[in-house]
Amino acid sequence: MKNTFSFIVFCLTLLSGCGSKERVLGVVLAGHAYGHPLEKSLGLHSGLKEFLEKKPNDLVFFLGDFVRNSSLKSFEFLKMELKDLKIETKFVPGNHHVINPVFYKKYIGDRFYSYEIKGVKFVVLDGNMNGWNIINEQLSFLKQELSHFEGKVFVLVHQIIWIDGEDYAYVQSNSTSGKAKELNFWKDVFPLLDKHNNEVFVCAGDLGAFKAITNPIYDKKSNVHLIGTGMGARYRDNCIQVNLYSGGEIELEVVSLQPGLDFGELEDYSPSN
Repeated sequence: MKNTFSFIVFCLTLLSGCGSKERVLGVVLAGHAYGHPLEKSLGLHSGLKEFLEKKPNDLVFFLGDFVRNSSLKSFEFLKMELKDLKIETKFVPGNHHVINPVFYKKYIGDRFYSYEIKGVKFVVLDGNMNGWNIINEQLSFLKQELSHFEGKVFVLVHQIIWIDGEDYAYVQSNSTSGKAKELNFWKDVFPLLDKHNNEVFVCAGDLGAFKAITNPIYDKKSNVHLIGTGMGARYRDNCIQVNLYSGGEIELEVVSLQPGLDFGELEDYSPSN
């Protein structure tokens, strides 16, 4: 009877845990956060700012183009605006920011770096340095960050550095500024990510400035998720919500920054769909 009772308690414990997930980390990935390219306003996209104020999260990565101009005025305004947000902020350099590298260094910091939290590693890369190619010191840095790390990895970059792949002819980024004729993602970067013994999420933020641009984009090759997001056109403005749960599961959600627009599942934006 005692063994039977213990078994029943065990089963009830399992059932009580079913369907309940404890979120241990919330991260927002936001591209082209200064908004519409033809406006002259300072500051963040209003829809994004409202989302960051209302939705509890731990961290936001701005995936490039978070200021309209690389100027003292723009960076000072951003600094002031971010004080009101109760969230940790990290940055990925976009083509608008590095025009004046002195300002970027002063207000933002390093152009490529890594950050680890709750067993997840975020590797920020700078696609501006070598024509959207990840080579030399950045490629060595990426190799080092992947070695001896067994957890899930996010590789964050402004430009859509995988755009030259044969499945992505439909993808149009906001800008091709500085892009080399040939990119090395599929030759040098993807093999490194593919060898990692856990999931890798590559996310770029140079979409959404114009209505004609497909936004968001998603694909998965082996263990590597390829994600593009952005805002600005006031048409399909979005950011990506990343939820990490206690069991290690990662959930990705497309967040609409326009009332009444439902994006559905991120996987729906694969070229195979």
